[in-house]
Amino acid sequence: MPLLERLKINGSGAAWNQPMGANGGEGPGADEWTSLSNAIGINVENHEGIDQIAGRGGPASALSPSSTRDEFLWGRITTIVPPDLIDALVRCYFTISHLLWPIIHAPTFMNSYLDPEHRKNPSFIALVLSICSLSSRYTPDARLRQTTSTGQILAFDIINLAKDVTQQAAAERSDLAIVQALFNLSVVQEGIARTNQVWSLLSQAVSIAMDMGLHRRKDEYGFTAVELEEQKRTLWALYCQAVAASCTYGRPSLLRLDDIQLDEPAAVDDVYISVEKGIGTQPPDRPSVMAGFVAGVRLHMILERTVRRVNRVIREVDESNLTFVDLVTSGQSRKFRITDELELLSHVTDGLVGDWSFSPSTVSDSDSVRFFQRTRVFTLQQFIRLLSARHAFTEFLGAAAASGGAAEEQALLQQTTQSALGIIGTYSIIDGQGRLDFFGAHAISQLTQAGAGLIGVILHVRSTSIQGGENVLSVALQGLCASILVLRKLGTRRPAGNRAAELLLEFSRACRITIPGLPENEPGAPPGTVEVPMLRALPRRSLSTSGHPQADLSQDQFDAWLGLALQSSGETWMGMPEGYTPEQGGWTPQQ
Repeated sequence: MPLLERLKINGSGAAWNQPMGANGGEGPGADEWTSLSNAIGINVENHEGIDQIAGRGGPASALSPSSTRDEFLWGRITTIVPPDLIDALVRCYFTISHLLWPIIHAPTFMNSYLDPEHRKNPSFIALVLSICSLSSRYTPDARLRQTTSTGQILAFDIINLAKDVTQQAAAERSDLAIVQALFNLSVVQEGIARTNQVWSLLSQAVSIAMDMGLHRRKDEYGFTAVELEEQKRTLWALYCQAVAASCTYGRPSLLRLDDIQLDEPAAVDDVYISVEKGIGTQPPDRPSVMAGFVAGVRLHMILERTVRRVNRVIREVDESNLTFVDLVTSGQSRKFRITDELELLSHVTDGLVGDWSFSPSTVSDSDSVRFFQRTRVFTLQQFIRLLSARHAFTEFLGAAAASGGAAEEQALLQQTTQSALGIIGTYSIIDGQGRLDFFGAHAISQLTQAGAGLIGVILHVRSTSIQGGENVLSVALQGLCASILVLRKLGTRRPAGNRAAELLLEFSRACRITIPGLPENEPGAPPGTVEVPMLRALPRRSLSTSGHPQADLSQDQFDAWLGLALQSSGETWMGMPEGYTPEQGGWTPQQ
């Protein structure tokens, strides 16, 4: 059993900088920061709030100063990144990235951050820089967009610096902070669309985590509640990222549920967890960051099962001439207590505090924790439904013959289209609310798969004659257009969004699908040639990367989107209500 470093109580009264706006004033991150304060145990409404997290009697540090110290590393970093900017980046991290991946215990981390001794620890510095890399994508500070002496903007310099420091530290030692830094950088690289780096960083993080025994239960060892929870959170975050990357890029997952012996992390926010008192109780009336994370972990468990079923290869076995591989492998699929993974979706929020129902008003909820967690759970559920429906539809089309196939065909088309519209419509209205920065690579993956599913629906409806086919075709085209536009909007800060939008656009061109509403399809725009560049790396098209204003969705339009995504009546979907027009029930971009 590998031993982790002991905790050390440290405190400092160092000053803390307020989050900055683009012009140096207080930015919009301050509101989100305040809404997070209840969950992570930090009160920013008074000057004495820092004492709650960094006082002399505060929680113990999760990372002791290392025996391998570097007295000058922090000083070299601050010559590249101003200290006040580092403060702002760390603070903004807790407003967005911490909602998605709460791998650190906020009071403990802040206590360490303000301790000068920890700024001599390469592992802790690597973690801080990885946090800065994540938040550099949405922190409204103009300095991040300025070109430096390297010829790049400062945000990219921070990412490169974080990679260098992390790799150097990882080559010399293994600890929890290194695993967390590698995980954060894998999330950053996914947004930049550097697939090889995603897998390299993720595999390194998983390898070190396994070496440290993070995947094993340690309840009988002398770890504090804070240590145990951070270890659990980090390992489960690695699991989720590995499953999501496997789904996105089509590779086997680096970490499977069968490899993990841990319980779920506690659905209790940081303010109720301490070294002295252990794990407390989450009040039922408070939006919970950790409850949302636990729900996300459960959904990724279902996602792994779905992906493994979809990608399962059935070997043809000659019973009269068995090979050694035939003897080793199982002849039957694994038996589950609940055979259909879609039935598990209703159990995702079992035992978690709060109301998890999703409605159009959720995306405009002023509480950022409640907004983000409900939206995340809803879109992940729709994503799993989409993958399951697409696979079922593929199996249906591959069947030689089926009695009563028309009804099954309509049901599968309905499920695929509804799930895709549920994802696309949700992110579209979030964009209209100006809150798209809460979502990153996971949203890009979901939107891409939703668009691909709609392309499949369009091709099938166009080549066959089914009841209500024209209505389905019209709505699917509008959904495909919306997915490309939202991906481009995400691509303004995450290149993976532009890459995914190009993929959908070029595949549509290759399939001779004209998408109304896109700027390149407007009258007078030069026609694009039909190629299949997604099969190999090619330079981006200037037309597909040009900026174009995103039309906002009204509340009524989003209600129609969500209604389509949530209805269960096949007759309503395929036949459409009397008097329905695409303009009433869909989304039409403004010209």
